[in-house]
Amino acid sequence: MAGFMDKTPGEKKRALLSTLGLAELLEFRDTLVKAANAAKHAADNARGWQMQNSCPCETSAQE
Repeated sequence: MAGFMDKTPGEKKRALLSTLGLAELLEFRDTLVKAANAAKHAADNARGWQMQNSCPCETSAQE
């Protein structure tokens, strides 16, 4: 029991799911996490590109 308590939360989750015969969920979850991280990264890159390539708006009044 002490060895289990010394594990990280991720290691504990993996051990419990394996013990319960649900190890397949680990692969499914890992796939979802990778997809979510890739989507976030792509969105962040798109926002950065948009900010770099946007036209500056002039707010000065025309004479």
